[in-house]
Amino acid sequence: MQEGVFQQFTQMFNGMMFLSIAMSVIFFVIFAIVMVKVFRTAGRARQFQNRIFDVVEQHLQSGNFTVHTGDSTTESGTPSARNYACSQCGATLGDNADVSPSGDFKCTYCGKWSNIHS
Repeated sequence: MQEGVFQQFTQMFNGMMFLSIAMSVIFFVIFAIVMVKVFRTAGRARQFQNRIFDVVEQHLQSGNFTVHTGDSTTESGTPSARNYACSQCGATLGDNADVSPSGDFKCTYCGKWSNIHS
């Protein structure tokens, strides 16, 4: 009877070892896949960042945009809106005017859209 118990225990132990090894292999395969995805994503983010820096550098070298400094800033250090005027009617832009990140604004005097960079 002891041999039967020992054989059952051995079979159960072998089954648990197989299951343990199989779970370990599955875990490491999933871990490897996740790490590959993480490194690929990080590489793409770095490439995107480098492209943005290249574009900004090209614009700075070509002179396509200006940096406002000196007395054209308000107390908060941001460029003063009084230095910008509507390209349609010539009215100056108020300090509390909404300007989009690309420089577009709607003139409060004539109602036409304009851009501070033009």
